[in-house]
Amino acid sequence: MNTPTRLTLLVFLASLFACVIRQEHQEENGFSTSNVGYYVTESYDKRQEGFDWMGISIRQENDSIFSVSVRSRSDLKKPTCTFDGHASANGHNQLKSIFENKSILFTFTDNQLEVSMENEQDEGLLYFFCSGGGSLKGKYKKLEKTMDASQLNSTDFEKKLSLQGISFDVLSSTNGFDTELIVKPSNLEIDNSPTRQMIDGSVTGAEIEDMNSDGSPELLIYTKSMNGGMFGHVIAYSVNNRKSMSQVYLPNIIDNPKVNQGYFGYDEFTMVETKLGRRFPLFKETNGKLVRTGKMRQISYTLEDGEAQRRFKIEQVSEY
Repeated sequence: MNTPTRLTLLVFLASLFACVIRQEHQEENGFSTSNVGYYVTESYDKRQEGFDWMGISIRQENDSIFSVSVRSRSDLKKPTCTFDGHASANGHNQLKSIFENKSILFTFTDNQLEVSMENEQDEGLLYFFCSGGGSLKGKYKKLEKTMDASQLNSTDFEKKLSLQGISFDVLSSTNGFDTELIVKPSNLEIDNSPTRQMIDGSVTGAEIEDMNSDGSPELLIYTKSMNGGMFGHVIAYSVNNRKSMSQVYLPNIIDNPKVNQGYFGYDEFTMVETKLGRRFPLFKETNGKLVRTGKMRQISYTLEDGEAQRRFKIEQVSEY
């Protein structure tokens, strides 16, 4: 064997050996990525006969975090169960997702996924994400082929809003395990192009107001995600001199130490005249767990011009 051939063979064997070592390390110390995929209830096989069913998507976000989404059939009626969360490895065949100090376990064995609570006394939480007495608890089988997600597609939110002669159609739809927000403006003088973006969670409401009293309205869309808790957010657009619209920036409350103390979601948003109102319950840590203090914090935002885009600015903070 000549030297170049021998060298090529050695490089190949070294790469193969390193790959095996990495795989063994992952199996021993982390979550096995062979468990990533789609899982369904037994009734999935009878979906064409009108049976209700649920599906779970396990996707890898990075080396240690995985996204878990649960959807139920939604083409015949309002979906029974919906869940979106992040989970971390709890052994090579288990993921753990924390929601309000409670641990939801996703255990993988023999091409099956079982959803349960780490503490059996917390099993009531698995009913929280469902309606009509449904629950996430149970066993799901892994699909070897691509899931038929056509029965999971639905329009979750739809509302038409108008002010000062300008209108917006706000539409939120589920496409499989993803949620898309579509905003269609009308009667803008230059650009009426719709905007589309994927969002985390679901739309809970939308309002319209001329917040800066410039003769052009602002559109505010309220959303809610459930990654670890129920966290609210605002997606807002401001009309520029009746010609086009651009997105408004809302600073993340987590980055503001003056108002984030005790914050753990459950946000409620509403327009109060020309200001954006936000309130949420306050929490404190007791015996390693977050519990409500019984107090609420209320924030009032105004709209101001920024260097690159308009933004919400905190005007007043109060507690009660």
